[in-house]
Parts: sequence; structure tokens; C-alpha cells
Amino acid sequence: MNFELLFDLIVSRNKLSLKMLGMISEISKSVRAVTKKSLVMVIMNKFDNNVDLNELIKALRQYTALAHLELKHYEIGIAEAETLALVLSQYSESLVHLDLCCNNMGPEGAESLAGVLGQCTLLVHLDLCFNEFGPEGIERLSGVLKNSQCNKLALTHLELSYNKCGLAGIESFSELLKNFKSIQYLDLGGNEIGSAGAERLTEVLPLCPALAHINLSNNEIKSGAERLTQVLWQCPALTHLDLNRNDIESLGKLMFRRCSSLKRFDLSENRFKPAGAESLARLISQCPALNHLNLRDNQIESEGAEILANGLELCDNLALTYLDLGYNWIGPKGAESLAGVLGRCSALTDLDLGNNGIGGKSLAQVFKQCSALTSIDLSFNRINTEGATSLAGVLGFPQCIALRSLNLGCNSLGPYGMQSLAAVLPLCTTLTSIGLYNNMIGPIGAVSLAKVLPLCTALTVLDLHYNQIRSEGAGRLVRVIQSCLGSLTLTLNLSYNMIGEKIISAFEKLESKSTNFKFICEEDEEIPIEFD
Repeated sequence: MNFELLFDLIVSRNKLSLKMLGMISEISKSVRAVTKKSLVMVIMNKFDNNVDLNELIKALRQYTALAHLELKHYEIGIAEAETLALVLSQYSESLVHLDLCCNNMGPEGAESLAGVLGQCTLLVHLDLCFNEFGPEGIERLSGVLKNSQCNKLALTHLELSYNKCGLAGIESFSELLKNFKSIQYLDLGGNEIGSAGAERLTEVLPLCPALAHINLSNNEIKSGAERLTQVLWQCPALTHLDLNRNDIESLGKLMFRRCSSLKRFDLSENRFKPAGAESLARLISQCPALNHLNLRDNQIESEGAEILANGLELCDNLALTYLDLGYNWIGPKGAESLAGVLGRCSALTDLDLGNNGIGGKSLAQVFKQCSALTSIDLSFNRINTEGATSLAGVLGFPQCIALRSLNLGCNSLGPYGMQSLAAVLPLCTTLTSIGLYNNMIGPIGAVSLAKVLPLCTALTVLDLHYNQIRSEGAGRLVRVIQSCLGSLTLTLNLSYNMIGEKIISAFEKLESKSTNFKFICEEDEEIPIEFD
């Protein structure tokens, strides 16, 4: 019998109950009798189960060993942390995976846990996020672990995000980090470490040769990012780096050594603006393996997009498959500057240009250059009827043969822009999802969609909420969907379209007849937002 598979099935998806805990306890005794080792994994989530902590601890005491324990969102607090530590101590020789995220145990809880964790020499995965440890708790945790059996740990995954450790806490943690030679995944997001804390980390991160994933998001790093990026090359295994929400304005003027392993870089929600765009291009040029880049919400604007494009033109290789430039207001000129460079990204499949005020004509130029695209977000881009016609002119061509997801929400397509786009949708034979919400397409636009809907055989998601479709347009959609219900797999969102109870009832009736058709319709007094 495959006991590992059995336990995977029993505890999957956080659906464990106390009754099931008892069953697992009995099975685990039998397993231990045969294999002489514990395969038990316990996953408990208070929001799913509403299990009392005292009952849980009582149930856990049944085990002589545990390998995998997740106790999320229990609000264990300071008082119960010591009790929990005593329970965990009986598993010090078996525990491999421990998740105590979101329990607000405070500095005292950190000290209670430290003594136990230092004895867990098999521990590989440890999650202590959202526990309000503060600088004092991180210092206590680090101090105890540094001088304990923890030096022998094979820890590969450590999460300490949102514990308010500050500079003092990061100083203590940095000393501890030197001992974890096998660490691969490190999450220190939301810890208020500042630029000085980032500088301190640059001294110890290169001492972790296996480190592949670093999260330092939301830490007010600011200018400390310059030093961080300059030592990336000293982390030979680094593949993922998250620096989003750090008030970074530049990555510096110094040339970086090549960071040949970095694949995913998140710099979203910073403040690069046009002045910092050159440093972005310089860094990208030194990361030849980079395939996932997030520059969302950085106030790059048209000038910055042009600077970025000029810098990228000099890159030897652009391996990007995912690029997010949303919320940067790059405008038509910025999009045209980037279009030529994006054409060199032959592997680019996911592109987000949402909320950039680009307009349809310039976006059509981007489409022409990116032949491998499977997903593109063009929402909030002031695409009017004329712009929709320009897009329609390229959507049906070979350049878009791989396109599966298209978001045109919150533009100004209007009824006749929708007519132009609808005419070419049957040519997009791989398109599975299209967002057309808040485009004022009205009954005319809905009717034009209804005509081609049976020909869009791959389409599974159609979002038309906030479009003033009314009963006339929705009625036509009802009849079309009814006629092809047997061959249709579709989720249709018609919320806030004033379609009336009779039409809603008709759609709900269709939904009851087919498991492949899902209807979404929320109606209230809310007025649709219009975009110029």
C-alpha cells in the first residue's frame, strides 16, 4: 500500500477535521509499526475549520512524530505560544515542514519557539510570517538559533515577512543567516528594514551559495537597491528577486557584473520615473536569462519608455517571456518606441500595457511586432472606435495566431468599434478569454458579438459587465447561446447592464441546463464608469 499517497489524499486542500485527525492517528500507528517512521502531515486552517486551539493541541498530543505541520491563522498569541512550543518539542526529531503563519505570537512567542526550532535538525521548510515578532523577537530568535543545534539544519525555505523586524532585527538575523548554507528561499518582505538594512544584507547574502529566491518587497529600501543589485552576481544560484514597493528611484549608474542566473525580477510600484529608466535598461542588459520582468506602476511615462527602449536596443539577448509595464502612462509615443524593441523579444508571451493612455493605433503597432503573444492586457488605454478598427486590422493576421487572452476593458470602443472587433474574432482561433467590460458597446455591440459567438469555438470567458447592453442586446445573446448550448463552454458576465429580470431568468434557466455554461449578473443602482 502507498502510504504517502494515502496521506496526501487525506490532508489535501486544508479540509482536515478533528475526526479525521483521529483517523490519521490510528493509521499512523500502523504505519510506524511497519515502516518505523512517520508519514503524517497535518494541515489546519482556522478559517476553514473553526477548530479550537486547545482541542487541536489535545489532538496533536496523540502523535509520537509529525513530519508536516501547518497551523495558519490561529491567532495563537503570546500566552499559547509557550504551550505550542512544548507540543512541538516532541516532534523535534521528525519535523520537516512547519508553517505557523499569521499567529501574532510576539517577541515572547519568538523566544519560546526558538528553543524548539534549534533542536529540529530535519527541518527544511519554516514559515513564521505575520507574527509581530518585532526587532526584539527577531533578535531573540536569531540569538538562540545561532548557538544551538540549528547550525546543523538543512533549512532550505524560510519565511519571516511582515514581522516588523526593522534595522536592529535585520542586524541580528544577518549574523544567523551566515549559518544557513543550504538556504534556497528567503522571504523578508514588509519588515521595515530601510536602506541600511538592505546594505547589511548585501554583506551576507553572497555567503548563501544555494540562495535562489529572495523577497525584500515593501521594505523602504530606496537607495539601498543600488548596492543590492551590484552584488547580485555574487549569488550564483539566484533566479528570483522581488523588490516591489520600496520607493526605488534608480539602480545606480555603475555597471553591474553579469547576473547570468536571474530569471524573475519584480520592481513594480517603485518610483523610477524617466530619470531611472536608463538604470533599468542597464540592469536588464546584464541579466541574459531574465524572462519575467515586472515594472508596473513606476511613473515611467513617454520619455522613460523611449530611454528604456534605446537601452534595450543594445542588449545582446532579450529572453523575456513576461513583461508588465502597466500603469506607467507611456502614451502613444512611448508605445511606438517600445514596439521595435519588443519585436526582438521573440519568446514574449505575456504583455501588460494596461492604463497607459496609448490608443488603438499605437497598440496595433505593438501587436504587429509580437508574434508569440498568448496574453495581452490593453485595458484603460483610451481605445476609441477608430482605435478599435486599427486593432481589428491586426487581430486576424498570423501575428496573433497564438493569442489566448485579450483584455480591452475600460476603453471607449463604442458600438461601432465593437462591430469592427467582432468581425475578426472568429479568426482568433485560439482566443479563450476576452475582457470587454465598460466599453459602452450598447445593444448594437452586443448584437454584433452574438452573431459571431457560435464561430468563436475556443472562447470560454466573455466579460461584458458595465456596457449598457440592456434587454435588447442581452436578448439576442440568450437566443444564440440557447442554440449552441450543447457545444458551448462559456462563462458570461453581464453584470450592471440593465438587462431586466426576464432576461436574467432566461440566462439562469440556460445555466441550469448545462454544467458548461456559467452566468454572472450582479444588478444594483451603481452607475457605470465612463472613460474618455
